[in-house]
Amino acid sequence: MSQNTPARLSFAELSEPEGGEFDALLRLYQHALPARERKSTEALKHMVASPDYRIVAARCSGGLTGFAILLIGRTMSLLQYIAGE
Repeated sequence: MSQNTPARLSFAELSEPEGGEFDALLRLYQHALPARERKSTEALKHMVASPDYRIVAARCSGGLTGFAILLIGRTMSLLQYIAGE
């Protein structure tokens, strides 16, 4: 990418608790948060598969650069985690 070309940032919901996208999210999650604040890998897989959560992945130039994990309620939502490189 040349210096004059801005990086492309895109966002997509992560809906599969397996595979390369989930593995990249898990690595960033483990790097970004202290162990005492992290949920287990199984808990994260449950969150990805659950209709009560939205996991939004941020990608730049083809690689995962950030994420947000939201708990979606009927009358309110909660941003549980957010991290980026």
